[in-house]
Amino acid sequence: MSKRFAWLALPAAFFISTYASAATKSFTAAQASLPADTEIVATSNLKSVRSSQTFQKLFPQLLKLDKEAPDMLAKVKKTCGFDPVTAIDDVTLGVAKGDEGAFFVAVNGVTEQKLVDCATKLAKSEGKETITAKKTGNITELKSDKGGSPIFFAWLPDNVLVIASEPEEKATLEKMLAGKGALAKSKVGARLGKIRDEAAVSVVFSRELPVDSMTVKGGDFTLAVKSGVVDIVTTLEMASNKEAEQLVTAAKAIGSLLPLPKDAPKEVEKILKSVDGKASGAEATITASAAEKDLIAVVNWATGLTKTKAVAR
Repeated sequence: MSKRFAWLALPAAFFISTYASAATKSFTAAQASLPADTEIVATSNLKSVRSSQTFQKLFPQLLKLDKEAPDMLAKVKKTCGFDPVTAIDDVTLGVAKGDEGAFFVAVNGVTEQKLVDCATKLAKSEGKETITAKKTGNITELKSDKGGSPIFFAWLPDNVLVIASEPEEKATLEKMLAGKGALAKSKVGARLGKIRDEAAVSVVFSRELPVDSMTVKGGDFTLAVKSGVVDIVTTLEMASNKEAEQLVTAAKAIGSLLPLPKDAPKEVEKILKSVDGKASGAEATITASAAEKDLIAVVNWATGLTKTKAVAR
């Protein structure tokens, strides 16, 4: 049954947006709800990006990488009477220790009852099954009369839908809603000030990651789109000052050292040459920039390679 409702999590698959002036509804809800062991927070404002060439050109391409996604979106629009892409204003993802996570999705024009009705109509059209909804507190259980695991979602004030990374796991959803402001006191909480609501993508994390022989202890990432230019800034806290210097040196050399396929478009080299960096103590800051048209060309090339490999298999 979860596969039939996979479209609920689709909005979180494409984190790209443009400028916003205040904290989004999904980020506000996530801040109030996420637990103290949250290690990753990522947020984006979809409402502001739909007119950008990046979204208009790349979103359809990315959707095609999932064979079922375009058909499911079309089916939702036809069966339920709303477009799930334009109905989403913003999305925030929280990931806790152990990879438990949840998507907070701020929607417009879709009520909780309309969402339940949509799930019921979709299930009936696909498998001629009947879906029953049972609400306890702010969590709703959707269950099929033909068995299988039920799925759960929560509906918060300001029309924020919350779905666990595994929609069948009620316990995970409950955990991701029970923080009561604990996120601010968590390890990643110290980095929340790095979240940029005006950025296309904004991510902070406190999870340690191995990078070759080095260790990343945490950091932040932003992607901003403005006036046809995409700017990327990544700040990584390394295990030592030496590692920070090594990372910056490697980043600066990537354009000349990374071997490129013969069919790689010139835009790939252009973007790689824009990579720069600097170290400050144990922190390494890496930057890059690209014209939207160049980024689109590179992604189109990369998705073409993905499709070719898929056919070959």
